[in-house]
Amino acid sequence: LAKALVARISDSIWNFKASPSSNLETLSSRILPIYDQRDAITKLLATKLKRLIALISHKPFREKPALTGGSLETIRDEPGTPEMMEFYQANYKIRYLPIDWKRWEEESAALEQISEVCRKQNIPLLLVAMPLSVGNKQLLPQNFTDKHRAMLRAQTDTKSRKNPSEVVLLDLFDSKQFELDDYMDSVHLRSSGGMKLAKLIEDQVEKTGWFAKK
Repeated sequence: LAKALVARISDSIWNFKASPSSNLETLSSRILPIYDQRDAITKLLATKLKRLIALISHKPFREKPALTGGSLETIRDEPGTPEMMEFYQANYKIRYLPIDWKRWEEESAALEQISEVCRKQNIPLLLVAMPLSVGNKQLLPQNFTDKHRAMLRAQTDTKSRKNPSEVVLLDLFDSKQFELDDYMDSVHLRSSGGMKLAKLIEDQVEKTGWFAKK
């Protein structure tokens, strides 16, 4: 896992062997977490500065108590509107297509390494193939979908392995339990979809008996 992550973050800023869309997605994945935490970063730096000023001026520093309650009120949790769905499907069409097979092979190899570590260390690993909205599934070429799901199933195939696999697959790609209102856009689940997903994961973990009392 460490090797796979290091390989992911140690690439140069722009990988000329990869497609432009792949490079842009990688850059976004590195920058967006910082952008999303901009308020927290600003608050931290401001607090450090106030502490320094108080130290220099020999005045006591009293940090304001953290606000409690209402912290989730700013999170939007409505089903995606048709306009939003259409916008995001157009966005994902640009990001997904054409399929970057080289990147897919690298990520599949990284997953295989993680699975192998879990088998050797006897660590239970649950792979979850996330549910997708109908519109988003239609964007993916059938040959990609078939190959990707076959790769995931191969992670749990124990017929050719000496030791029983500790890797379990929960394939929700074609799950009928998720409706359009469970999505906040054409890919990401909102609270109702998240609760369904959590329950399905709970049921699968319970079914494995990994945490059963001995």
